[in-house]
Amino acid sequence: MERLASMLFIIGVLLVIIGSIVLFFTLLSTGSTSGSVIVIIGPIPVIGAWGEHGFTLTLIALAILIVLLILHFIYFGRIIKCTGG
Repeated sequence: MERLASMLFIIGVLLVIIGSIVLFFTLLSTGSTSGSVIVIIGPIPVIGAWGEHGFTLTLIALAILIVLLILHFIYFGRIIKCTGG
């Protein structure tokens, strides 16, 4: 289980780096970009968007965030029920 967590972490970091590189080269070639970012600090979401498609990307990111939060609560709900906590 620990090996899987480490591998997923490394894959996540690599995806962020690859995405940053692709975004950088896109900026160099076209001069404009669109993007969205959602950072959750405690219970407070910080949302930012830029470019022509920023609002659409924010909606997509919010949908993905909601799905991930639901899966997170389902997964940890099962762990709590199994351990009796």
